[in-house]
Amino acid sequence: MWRDKISKKTVLAQITYFHDIDKNGDFKMCFKTIKLYNCETWRYPVEDFEELKRRAEWVDENVEM
Repeated sequence: MWRDKISKKTVLAQITYFHDIDKNGDFKMCFKTIKLYNCETWRYPVEDFEELKRRAEWVDENVEM
């Protein structure tokens, strides 16, 4: 689990897909994907994985979902 290096709060990922939609409302080809990493202590989310690694660290935890 990714955690902020300072606050130790969990980092969450948001993935947004942009699709073309036909006249019936069905999704067609995905033409853009945006991945954002965010933590409640950060002012702005980051898009770059290298920036995530600079701000956060991986912590092995047993998480039940």
